[in-house]
Amino acid sequence: RRNISYTMCAGPEKITPEKKELQDQSDASSSSSTVKDEKRLEQAKAVLKQGIFYGAASVAVMVGANSFTMPHRQNRLLELGCDTMCYGTFTSVRSMLGLIGSALMGRISDQSSYARRMCLHVGTLAALLGMVIAAETDSLEGLYYSLIPASLFAQNFNIMKALFADYHDALHTGPAERAASVGTLGMSVGLAFMVGPLSGATFIKTYTQANRVGIIFIILSGLLTLKVPDPVAPDNTKAINDGHEPKKKEKKTSVSGFFAPIVDFVDVKAARTPGALVLILLRLCMGLAFHVFSTMWMPWAKKTYGFGPGDLGKFMSFIGLTYALSQGFIAKYLLRLFGANKSHKARVNMILACCVTLSVGRYFVFQTSSLMTVYALMGCVVISLGLVNTILTADTSYLAPSDEIGSLFGILAAVESASGMVGPLLGGYLSLLGGIHVSIGAIVVLYAIAFVLVLFGYERWILSRAPKSSSQD
Repeated sequence: RRNISYTMCAGPEKITPEKKELQDQSDASSSSSTVKDEKRLEQAKAVLKQGIFYGAASVAVMVGANSFTMPHRQNRLLELGCDTMCYGTFTSVRSMLGLIGSALMGRISDQSSYARRMCLHVGTLAALLGMVIAAETDSLEGLYYSLIPASLFAQNFNIMKALFADYHDALHTGPAERAASVGTLGMSVGLAFMVGPLSGATFIKTYTQANRVGIIFIILSGLLTLKVPDPVAPDNTKAINDGHEPKKKEKKTSVSGFFAPIVDFVDVKAARTPGALVLILLRLCMGLAFHVFSTMWMPWAKKTYGFGPGDLGKFMSFIGLTYALSQGFIAKYLLRLFGANKSHKARVNMILACCVTLSVGRYFVFQTSSLMTVYALMGCVVISLGLVNTILTADTSYLAPSDEIGSLFGILAAVESASGMVGPLLGGYLSLLGGIHVSIGAIVVLYAIAFVLVLFGYERWILSRAPKSSSQD
C-alpha cells in the first residue's frame, strides 16, 4: 500500500538525457535490423526467381542435348554390331556409373556454399567431354568410354534439386512453393525429352551431325549455368518466430585419426533417419516396378500393335509432353484443388491415389487391344508419376540440413540407378519364369508395398518435419 501511494505521489518517471540517448540508440538499432531483414528477404526472392529460371533452362538444354542424339546413338550401336546382350550391358554400365556418380557428386556439393555451382560446372564439362568422345569414335569400345565422364560427373539434375531446396530454405517457404519449383524443373526436363528425340530423328541425318549439335547444346547449357546464383544464407531466428523448425546440422563422427576425414565425408546421417529410409524404399519399389514394366512393354507393343521406330517416337513424345504438363501445371492444380499443400492427410491420400493409379493403369494396359485405350491409360499413369515425383522431391528437402541435402538427393538417385540395373533383369527373369502375368503380379506387389509405406510411415516420419505453420488434419 505504501509503494502504491509513493508511486502515485511521485508522478511519471523523469527521462534523463542519458536514458533518452540509450532509447534512441535502441530504436535506431531495431530499425536498422528491420531494414536489413527486408533487404535480405528481397535478395532471397530475387535469387529464387533467377535460380529457378536459369537452373531449369540449363538442365533442360543438357537433357535436350542427350535426347537429341538418342535415336542416332541407338542406330549407331546396331551398326557396330551391338546385339541384345551388348545393349543390356551398355545400359547396366551406364546405370552402375550413375549410381556411383550421383552419390559422389551429391556429397561433394554439400561441402561448401559454392560447391553446388562448382559441381554444376564440372557436370557440364563432363557431359561435353563424353559428347566429344562419342562424336570422334567409330567403335563400341569408344562408345563405352564416352559413357564414363557424363555418367559419373554430369549429375546436374539432382544437384539442381538440392540448390532449389537451398533457395527455399532462405525464405522458409512451405510445400506449395517447393512443389512449384520442382514442377518447373520437371516440366523443363519433360519438354526437352519430348522435343529432343523427335527433332533429332527428323532434322538430323547422321550420328556425327547429332553429336555436333549436342556439343553446341551442352555449351549453351554451360553458359546458362553461369547465371545460376548462390543461395542466400537462411535467417533461422525468423524461422523460429514464424513457426518453422530450422534444420540442425548433425555432429560429425567421433572417429579420429587418419580416416576421420574420409568417414566424415561418406557419413550422411540424414540418410539414416526413418523418413529418409521410407523415401529410399519408396524410390526402390517404384523404380523396380517401372523397369519391370518397361522390359515387357516394348515386346508387347511390337507384337500387339506392330510398333516401329516411328510409332515409338510418337509414343515417347506423348509420354514426354504428358509428364511435362503433369509436373508443370497439373500437379500444382491438383495439389491446390485437394488442399494437399495445407493438409498432411490430403497429401498422403494423393500419394496413395497415385500408387493405385500406377498399379491399376499398368495392369490394364496389357488387358486391352485398343491403342487409344493404351494412350488414355498411359496418360493417367504418367500424370500420376509426375504428381508423385513432385511431392516426393519437394518433401525430401525437409529431411536434411543444407550440408547434407545434396547427398540425400544423390543417394535417392543412386537407388533409382540401382533399380535400373536390377529391374530389367528381374522383369526378364519373371517373364521367363511365368510369362507376362507373373511380371504384372510383381508390379502390383511392388506398388502395394509402396502403398503400405506411405499409409503408415509418410506422415509420421516425413511430413512431421514440414513447416509447423502448415495446417494438419
